[in-house]
Amino acid sequence: MAITKLSHVKERKSGNPNAGLYNCIDYILNPDKTEERYIGGNAGSTTQEVYNRMMATKQEFRKLDGRQCYHFIISFAPGETDAITCFNIAQDFCEKYLAGKYEYVFSVHTDHAHMHAHIVFNSVSLVDGVKYHYSDGQWKSNIQPITDQLCEKYGLKKLTYVPGKRKGVDYGTWREKKDPSGSQRLREAIDMAIAQSDSYDDFLSIMRKSYQVKIGFSQKWNSEYLSFKDFKTPAGRYRRNYVLGKSYTVASIQKRISLNKMEIPESLKRLPPHIRGFESSIGSGFRSANGLYLTQHQKRYMIPYWRLKNSERTVTSGTGNIREYSKEADRNLRDLQTVQDNKIRTVQDLSSRLDELNQMTDSIRRELRAIQSSREDSETENVISEYLSIQSAFANAAVPIEMEGKFENRLDEIEENYPIEELIHQKESNSKKEKQLQKEIKNLQQASRRLSKLKKIQKR
Repeated sequence: MAITKLSHVKERKSGNPNAGLYNCIDYILNPDKTEERYIGGNAGSTTQEVYNRMMATKQEFRKLDGRQCYHFIISFAPGETDAITCFNIAQDFCEKYLAGKYEYVFSVHTDHAHMHAHIVFNSVSLVDGVKYHYSDGQWKSNIQPITDQLCEKYGLKKLTYVPGKRKGVDYGTWREKKDPSGSQRLREAIDMAIAQSDSYDDFLSIMRKSYQVKIGFSQKWNSEYLSFKDFKTPAGRYRRNYVLGKSYTVASIQKRISLNKMEIPESLKRLPPHIRGFESSIGSGFRSANGLYLTQHQKRYMIPYWRLKNSERTVTSGTGNIREYSKEADRNLRDLQTVQDNKIRTVQDLSSRLDELNQMTDSIRRELRAIQSSREDSETENVISEYLSIQSAFANAAVPIEMEGKFENRLDEIEENYPIEELIHQKESNSKKEKQLQKEIKNLQQASRRLSKLKKIQKR
């Protein structure tokens, strides 16, 4: 079975602001659906009686505005259970979950092949006037443990939460208004395809799952180009990749894919501990596959180290001098290890490796800028922040009593005008990706600095 919907009834903006509460109660108590007998609760058995009880509580605590009630549905597959068992489960759930703090009414509808129970409870507690507020994660922490116990009690499969479709603006429709050309959406699709690809052919295969792709040649730019048209908008036009920015030319895409396979040696990311333990492996470590020892280029790092090492041994007084010699020797030893880890046998190897690291840094910076450019405008960002702040205030019981209704109405207003769940998910995903890319850039910069230092040593 599955709880197919956890929803709330809002305050009406025109007419009777509490009319939604009355209509919701009236719907679940429809005699044509309940056979006039599968009804329970602690607030009465008729629409008017239940409505009056809930309104009396709202009036007592002066909380008539905002969200009026909450509506849960427990649904079973055809033949999974009968009306009596469904009734008992709904009753047990209300007793355990609401714990006598809220007026509620429930009913079993038998007018379909699948049995299902409707539960409606007041948004205001009859005990202390605290308003109920559902927040993300509450299903797993507060509701699921109760439903699991009931499933075990009645010998049924565990409940699966299926979110009801929220009424409000669709994310795709909203995004099209914000990005009518689809350019940003195309950039995001290309970025994702590049991250998942090991080759240019892989990239094209991934893009062809969502876009019609054409390959052409530009005489003006003397280069190959790609044209994309979203399958979801067959009447739309093709968009060429080079109009999206320098990071989206064919050459840039191919380069970004090739950089996916490159890794930074650990010794370039951080200073290795216990560097003197590396000394014993210097000779064997620098041997190549054909048995040759140090190249002339590598010896230039070896010689300063041994000179410092000998000086360190001959100093007999002045602990400060000994310490300085030791530190300098360690620095030279780290240079040797960097050369070994990067397989740098010539000056050209050093320059090539440094160029590769700089290219990787530039590529990741472009990817980071692409993510940052996809951020929502300041107005939308403010709405997301406001929504999260209100949710957090409710979760921490920090909303002033006199402001509860106003804040609930604001949450509902945001949900009606923005695809807020998708926007929050996108923001969290982008934030996580930004931190990851910034960390990679930091590692690459550190690696480049260490190799640049080695290059300077060669010029001495």
